[in-house]
Amino acid sequence: MKRGQEKMKKTTISVSLVLSGLLLSVGALNAQAAAVGENASTTGRVDFEVAGPGSIGNVIKPDTEEEQIVVPGGDFTTGPLRLTHVPDFDFTTMEIASETVFGKAAFETYTSKTVTEAENIAHFAQVEDVRGGTADGWTLHVSATPFKTSSADGDLVLDKSAIVLTEGQIFNTRHTGTNLTSRVDGFSADTLITNDNQDVQILKTISGQSTNSTKTSLVFNNAYSQSDLVGGATDGYNSGVQLKAVGSDEKVKDKEYTATLTWTLAAAL
Repeated sequence: MKRGQEKMKKTTISVSLVLSGLLLSVGALNAQAAAVGENASTTGRVDFEVAGPGSIGNVIKPDTEEEQIVVPGGDFTTGPLRLTHVPDFDFTTMEIASETVFGKAAFETYTSKTVTEAENIAHFAQVEDVRGGTADGWTLHVSATPFKTSSADGDLVLDKSAIVLTEGQIFNTRHTGTNLTSRVDGFSADTLITNDNQDVQILKTISGQSTNSTKTSLVFNNAYSQSDLVGGATDGYNSGVQLKAVGSDEKVKDKEYTATLTWTLAAAL
């Protein structure tokens, strides 16, 4: 019996070892399967369409990507290639002189979600292109009429005086540096907007280039930046936009002279 008992013990031990080995093997396989797992795949899709002819864009602060602002003056156009803003130029009051003098334009003002009281900002023109083409260019021209009084005052005219765009910086919401200068140019310092309704080109895309899905701003101030929207000016006037008041033009006191500027944004041919 002792021998039989010993055999039984040996058999029992042997079976226990085999079962333990099987359990370890199964556990290892389960752990390996959990570590590898299985992948599942899904898809995301989208396509885009061009905005309609009556679509309106938002004005953004130049040299930012999406900081929206409200500028009370100026004007805009609609459609997928549009002007979100072009400025008015107010030269306030100038002294009468018999020689040619230059007068600076008062800054525009703006508000935003974070700026609830109007603050000054340099004048700017802003082009938005959402036509969806990778090689669709554009041009921006401006023309002006002579400064004159209302018909009630006898249509007094400044025959030779004209607006001069003395300074300009170009910004884009995606392109910077050489990537921008290889796409957009056309502005020249001291550009004279003649008072004979003749178009003067002030900005354009380079042939074969596009600004699709972006806004391009031409700021008429060389010192403008995100942190200094008036380029260091402390007098409320922008040195980048001036009225050349020609000495030989007759100026009559206490009369308001106005001119009409026409900004023309067109698709490049």
